[in-house]
Amino acid sequence: MKENEIRVGNKENSAYLNAVLHIFNNNSGSTIHIRGLGSQGEKAIEVAEKESELVPALDFDRIESIKVDGVQGHDAILRSKGGEPRRE
Repeated sequence: MKENEIRVGNKENSAYLNAVLHIFNNNSGSTIHIRGLGSQGEKAIEVAEKESELVPALDFDRIESIKVDGVQGHDAILRSKGGEPRRE
């Protein structure tokens, strides 16, 4: 069962993040929990300008935590931005 719980300060950002995370999770049963900072709705994401391109530009400095179960969410997000998976 898929479950995405997103908190990014306001409902508009939460709805967008939920839609984007569906792209990463549609092939696995995973849980991704993203919490954004600030009660004033600080953005944890910049919306892609092209309508056909739903790739998020996540600002990791404004994300409190990413909890991943199943899929490697960090890696999926970084690959979507042309980056390499983090190795810690």
